[in-house]
Amino acid sequence: MTNTNKRIEHTGVVHAVDGSRVLVNIEQQSGCAACGARNMCGTSESRDRVIEARAVGALQAGDEVMVYGEQSLGLRAVLWAFVVPFAVLLTAVVVLNRLLDNEAVAGTLAICSLIPYYIVLRLMRGRLDRKFVFYAVRQAADEKSETM
Repeated sequence: MTNTNKRIEHTGVVHAVDGSRVLVNIEQQSGCAACGARNMCGTSESRDRVIEARAVGALQAGDEVMVYGEQSLGLRAVLWAFVVPFAVLLTAVVVLNRLLDNEAVAGTLAICSLIPYYIVLRLMRGRLDRKFVFYAVRQAADEKSETM
């Protein structure tokens, strides 16, 4: 993954095409996948992921593409997936601990306070899909040789 011009970029292979929407297989690698000792270590891992992206130009299954999106997408994803739920949980724990004498009940209710958050997040899925957009563009021959 490279970070140029405030973009997140990753190479992949088009898995399926549906109009301007494409599904791209990318290999997600752990942070240690670039380490020279990864073959001896045994802890490095990589997994295939399927990313939905908008096609830039005509693409077909099997094409090697560059998938890219704004760098701020990662920060927004962390915000919605981790920071906001943590703030909701922490606030609920503090408030419920002050209101209730039983910490077990307060903790259980605090965890249950995340249910409405995830329901709202699910209801906002269409809006989030419009904000979290990745694009797929066919890789030029000279770009392919640089990434290998």
